[in-house]
Amino acid sequence: MQISFGRYRTIFSLPAAPVADLCAAAEALAQDGHTVWALPDAALDALPTLQAYFAARATIFPAAEIPTGLTPTELRSLAREADCVAVYPAQLFGEEYAPIAVNLLPQTDLIAAGDLDYDLARAWLAAGAAAVWLTDAITAPLIADDLAEFRELSQSWQLAD
Repeated sequence: MQISFGRYRTIFSLPAAPVADLCAAAEALAQDGHTVWALPDAALDALPTLQAYFAARATIFPAAEIPTGLTPTELRSLAREADCVAVYPAQLFGEEYAPIAVNLLPQTDLIAAGDLDYDLARAWLAAGAAAVWLTDAITAPLIADDLAEFRELSQSWQLAD
């Protein structure tokens, strides 16, 4: 799977939520420059609607399409079959693991995925990761129906170019 990771090199996982809520969240993300979104299996029914509205501005894909692994053995094995592989949960081994994983597979787009904070996300990008995948970052404000908090959170993840 080939993905253009967008200006900020971030992927946001959209939660399983009503389509109207997802459309509002997706619009906010798009306006903030976050244009790559993953959908969990429980939200795949929203995929056609989201693609109809946002196909020209965003890349939306089922989360299950990107293989995930953590250990060097898992990552090497997955990289034989895929153009990009997610290191999940990337926060488990800390910042020190970022350059190790990236250098292990220089021909593969590695994506740091998980419950990342800003510093860890920046460390992975500085090490050469293709993107960071924020698996739970927007779930709480979206489920709480707090669009203002959601926008603030989205804008805070505009990592340096």
